Amino acid sequence: LWLADGNIVIRGPPEGTPPTRILYKVHMFTLALHSAIFASLFDGPQAAFDAGSDRYQDLPVMDLPDSAQDVRDFLKALYLPQYASFNLLSAFCAHPAAERLKYDAQGIRSIVEPTFKAQWPSRLKDWDRL
Repeated sequence: LWLADGNIVIRGPPEGTPPTRILYKVHMFTLALHSAIFASLFDGPQAAFDAGSDRYQDLPVMDLPDSAQDVRDFLKALYLPQYASFNLLSAFCAHPAAERLKYDAQGIRSIVEPTFKAQWPSRLKDWDRL
């Protein structure tokens, strides 16, 4: 995702051989709207955030420590809600068994979770029906 009117660059961790970093130009508003974590980060004085950030094409850069796949899946879920997969649910759960959400993105999870549960039911009779 590289959106012409984006106002922040998200940088994922290095991946591949040789290791390269993927950049995503997205919107702070969209991140904050869907994630309590990002909302709290962007809620303070914007000048302080901008001054403390690396810059790319004169935009602030935010590094995310999560896997490159998790970053990609999270951003795709925000901008392409029809994108759903097993990997996508894991992008919102730091540890699926613990049901702890990365980025506190409850709204997106409420869309993805029913799809996941339909594909991976918890009851034997539901598996038999599939």
